[in-house]
Parts: sequence; C-alpha cells; structure tokens
Amino acid sequence: MVSLLTNIQRFSHICQGKSLMIRPLQKLMNSEISSTELAEILIIGSKQLKQLVEAKKTYYKKLGEFNKHFLMSYERDIFMVYNNGDEKKNVAHNTGGQINEDLDFLQQNSHKPSIEFIYHWIKEEGREMAALMEAIEGKERIYQEINKTKTKQRDHTTELQNVLAGKLTKSTVKGFFSKDSKESIVSNLEKKIANASNDIESLTLLYDMILLILSYFEIDRFRANKTERYYQVLKKSSTVESKNIDIASNFWKALLKNENVAEAGDFFDDFMQQRPNLVRRSTLKK
Repeated sequence: MVSLLTNIQRFSHICQGKSLMIRPLQKLMNSEISSTELAEILIIGSKQLKQLVEAKKTYYKKLGEFNKHFLMSYERDIFMVYNNGDEKKNVAHNTGGQINEDLDFLQQNSHKPSIEFIYHWIKEEGREMAALMEAIEGKERIYQEINKTKTKQRDHTTELQNVLAGKLTKSTVKGFFSKDSKESIVSNLEKKIANASNDIESLTLLYDMILLILSYFEIDRFRANKTERYYQVLKKSSTVESKNIDIASNFWKALLKNENVAEAGDFFDDFMQQRPNLVRRSTLKK
C-alpha cells in the first residue's frame, strides 16, 4: 500500500475526499433511472429491432417475388382472358424494366444491413454500459474496503487503550500464553494502527482518483461519445433504409401511374361494408 500511496500522491491536490462522493450514474444519466431500467430499455429495443430486421428482409425479398410470380403470372395466364388479350390493359407488365431491375436489386440485397446498424449499436450499447457499471461497482468495493479497514483500526485502537489501562483483552490473554511483554503487545498494536492508517489513506486516494476520473472525465466523455454515436447510427441506418424504401415505394407508385388503376373506383370500401362478417374475421385473425 505504501508504494501505491507514492504513485498516486500527485492526484491528491485535485481529490477532495467526501466532496467528490457524488453518484456517477446519476451524473451520467442526469436522472434517477436505475441500471436495471437501462438494461430493460436496451433489451426491449433489441427484441424490437430483431423482429423489424426479419420483417424488412422478408418484405423486400417477397416484394420482388410478388411482382414476378403473382402479378405478372396472373396477368399473363388469367387477366389476359378477362381483357380479351389486350396487353395495354395489363399493369405489372407495363411498369417498365427499371422497376423490375430495382426490385431484383432489393431482393438480392435484402440481407445487407440498414436498420441492422441500430440493432448492433444497441448490443454494443449494452456491453459498454455494463463495463461502466463494473467500474462504478469497483469503486464501491474500494469504498467498502475503506470502511472495513477503519473498523479494524478502531478495534485496534480500543484494544491498545485497554492494554495501556491494564484491562484484560484478547491481546493480553494471547500474550500471557505466548509470554509476550506488555511493551511488545503495545508495539504490535501501534504498528497495526499505523498500517491501517496508511491503508486507509491509500485506499481513499485511490477511491477519489477513480471517482474523479469517472465523474469528471470518463463519464463526460462517455456521454459525448454516446450522443455522437446515436446520431451517426441513425444517419447510417436512415440513409441506407430510405433508399430501400424509395425502391419499394417506386414499385407501388408505378402501379398507381397506370391509367386504368388511377381511374379505378373504391371497390374495396363498398365490398367490405357489404361483408361485415369478413371484416370481423379478418380482425380476429390478426
């Protein structure tokens, strides 16, 4: 402990003892939120993003298949019969080659990350938060060790006072059987008290140093990094995903641009109103 004391003496002029004993996690979050609540938020976000990622992959993959394997097949094999073979009345076949190419691109790249960036960020957020909490808990362990050493020091001091007063103590009884002199017992207790003082001083400086770093350096930097990282991951995910959404949206817009589709009436509004049981069954299935 003496060497440790020497190594960290340079921090003593900025360590203010108990005045530094603030709650680092509260300073970090600027709220009373607990680590358990933080973990729950991250877990919920992770589950939601995992479902969203799977839904995204399925949607982009199936959208191209829907166009090729249903709409185009339906128009070729069934709808052409209804419209007396008039190809101009088709919709999917007349959206243009670029739409098909874009849907192929979307389907082939559905596995590439977009909102996955947010998912992996949440995972990393949890790991980093756990590391910070571990550091804070380490500080608390040192604080507990300080209190334990202070208790031992008080016990040794009381023992010394009793020995000097000639009272029967654990040390005097032990000295009786080991034939240690009163002077030897006193000297031994004084050494224990002095060692405890050195340990307390060293541990207190170490505690203050860790608390100082956590509270005034690391946590501020941690917060700044987290703020910037949050913006970065949203920018990255939004940039990639907005392009994907534009491709998917262009497909539906291309269908709407078809003159026959644009002029079509609101068939389904009347259809569903006339079949309330169908609406109810559809709702129950969800």
